[in-house]
Amino acid sequence: MKKSVYYILAVLCLAVCIISACFMELYPVLTVVMIVSVPASLLFLILGLRAGKKDGDIPFVGY
Repeated sequence: MKKSVYYILAVLCLAVCIISACFMELYPVLTVVMIVSVPASLLFLILGLRAGKKDGDIPFVGY
């Protein structure tokens, strides 16, 4: 994936987290959504920062 896609996914996961935090009183099941979306957004942010500048992809380390 490209570097910009990682950043877009990180922002979308943070938006899902914020929306689920707003409606958590009405629907307690959204706690699970918030618990899953926070690490996912951090993962996408780290992957976006780790991606190369030239092609925007994560370099392959090898076996």
